[in-house]
Amino acid sequence: MEYDREYFRGKTATVTGAASGIGLALAEELLESNAVKVVMADINRGSLSEHEKRLKAQYGDRVKGIVCRTSRAIRPPRLR
Repeated sequence: MEYDREYFRGKTATVTGAASGIGLALAEELLESNAVKVVMADINRGSLSEHEKRLKAQYGDRVKGIVCRTSRAIRPPRLR
């Protein structure tokens, strides 16, 4: 697929599922496309830490890993 990589220059992106598969590939592609910051979110702490460290070695502080669960909606407290 072709696209304009310049579109991502200077932008910040959050990628869920970023510790493996498509999410990891997307995070890497965004960094290669000069996104200024990529936040990698995943529930798999071990894999996330491994890839965050690897990508930080190449891209420095443009990468941030956050352990979180995005697959379950959080219900707000019931108001009385």
